[in-house]
Amino acid sequence: MRCHRLTRVFTATKHFYNIDEPLFILQNGEPLTRALLNANLRELLNILGYAEQEYAPHSFRIGAAITAAAANLPPWLLKTLGRWRSCYELYIRTPGTIISFVPQKLAAVLNP
Repeated sequence: MRCHRLTRVFTATKHFYNIDEPLFILQNGEPLTRALLNANLRELLNILGYAEQEYAPHSFRIGAAITAAAANLPPWLLKTLGRWRSCYELYIRTPGTIISFVPQKLAAVLNP
């Protein structure tokens, strides 16, 4: 598979609004499978010169959770979008810039 074909592998469809339908489908109408996504991701990483063992399709779930949290989406919506129970909390990584403000906030409460 050539790199230019990777951009045509899947297409977002009207199924986005139906939770029972696949979000991504191939040009032949079949759903994008985990195996195909993984194979294409590895091929693209190799083409771009990245170490494929450092990446996995699961990284997209983590990225989506972080992005949704950064957009201040409520936890119940994060859970719905990812079809998670509570494990989405494991994926959210708090940036160091936010953590660096914690001591100042706590000090402001203790020393008004």
